[in-house]
Amino acid sequence: MGEKTKYLEELMQEKDERSKNIISAAKELFDDVGIINAKMSKIAKRAKVGEVTVYRYFKNKMELATAVANSYWNETTEIFEENYTPKIIMAKNGLAKIKLFLEVFIMFYEDRKPFLKYMHDYDIYMKNNNVTDKKILFDDNIVDAKNAFIQILKEGQIDGSIKLEIDPLKQYSFVSEVMAGTTTKLALRYGYLPSESDFSPVEVITKTIDMFINYIKN
Repeated sequence: MGEKTKYLEELMQEKDERSKNIISAAKELFDDVGIINAKMSKIAKRAKVGEVTVYRYFKNKMELATAVANSYWNETTEIFEENYTPKIIMAKNGLAKIKLFLEVFIMFYEDRKPFLKYMHDYDIYMKNNNVTDKKILFDDNIVDAKNAFIQILKEGQIDGSIKLEIDPLKQYSFVSEVMAGTTTKLALRYGYLPSESDFSPVEVITKTIDMFINYIKN
């Protein structure tokens, strides 16, 4: 390896580490005060870099907020692939795979509350800024999950475990709205339901999954 090549690689590694450091600092501050109230100067202070350096890597807070969203999603994807993907592959049919796929929402509630809270704040922040450009919106990064869900549901229709009349795309829309919405609301309540409820948050999520499974089951 030539000296010039080695220098360039070290420089790129340094830039990557600095970018990760800024994202980590932003993640902490966003969690403490929310995206709307966070100042780029405060993020720079937490990252122990100059504010100019932050803007060198991220042109504005919206771009940095999106980088944090991607960081959260990448962490969650790694957990899913390690703990759920092998089980889904080995499941006996499409229906069983869909059930395992949906059980990730239990993991979200139990272990990924900061992720749910942040994505809720991020969605509000983007809407408040009237962001509609799909190249900017974080939504583009969940396309793989959407495609996987639809593919598994179609697999269940082929193997006979899921009703043929079910529209995969509509069911994905239903699941993404209802399951994500329910789990997020429970997480934002810090895990406590009103005292008159007979069900724990995990039981609520589990029962919602069971209702969906019974609806699509052939």
